[in-house]
Amino acid sequence: MLVIFGAVRSSPGVTTTALAVASCIEHSITVEADPDGGILAARYGLGSDPNLASLAAVAKNGVTQAVLTEHTQPLPGGARVIVGLPSPDRAVTLWRSAGQRIAAALASADDASVVVDAGRLTPTNLLAPLLEAAPLTVVVARPTPEDLHPLAHRLESLRSQTRELTLVLVGDKPYGADEVADRLGIDVLGVIAHDPKAASALAGASGVRGGGWLRRSPLARSARTVAEALLDRVAPDVGPRGLREVATS
Repeated sequence: MLVIFGAVRSSPGVTTTALAVASCIEHSITVEADPDGGILAARYGLGSDPNLASLAAVAKNGVTQAVLTEHTQPLPGGARVIVGLPSPDRAVTLWRSAGQRIAAALASADDASVVVDAGRLTPTNLLAPLLEAAPLTVVVARPTPEDLHPLAHRLESLRSQTRELTLVLVGDKPYGADEVADRLGIDVLGVIAHDPKAASALAGASGVRGGGWLRRSPLARSARTVAEALLDRVAPDVGPRGLREVATS
């Protein structure tokens, strides 16, 4: 499974959504692919290596889950991530020189569940090879005019670059999922709860701790629902078996 998460505008919660959904899927690997530079290593105190560049260096003939795992680092809670390059200049250079190779490698890992944080899907996006390779691209947006108006203008272009396009909303105000789907003519895969406290904990904010309450938070529960819908869409043979257990008490 290879799924891309991205946004038309900045900061609707792409990274939080991608991490939250990936954390609900068994043995998933999150790939930080944002050409604007990676922030997860700094956020979680991870090492600078291994990273996406080290994966690109060995990805000439495709990869397996075992190879992908060699280039991951652990996040709190047990999820694993391939961190991006922190320098935007280096990240752009990497995608220009090795974008096709990285996309082909991630798409070839049939035994892995790969969730990609693509950051902003701009008109000059360097991740076009990745969008073309992924069976599904998920646009993350808040249901507000500021997010939905520019998305409406980008839908035709995004559909031409992707194999299948769907939408995940962050919050349900002022517009609900059905209303957004009807007005934009795009399927809404699900809604991630607007849960600033849980989002801050997931982001490792200083003074905000996770724990059992985080796994029971509206954010975590809504992410599990989206993860289930995602598996139904791209890996129906896996079904609920592909979901991690979430604490309920």
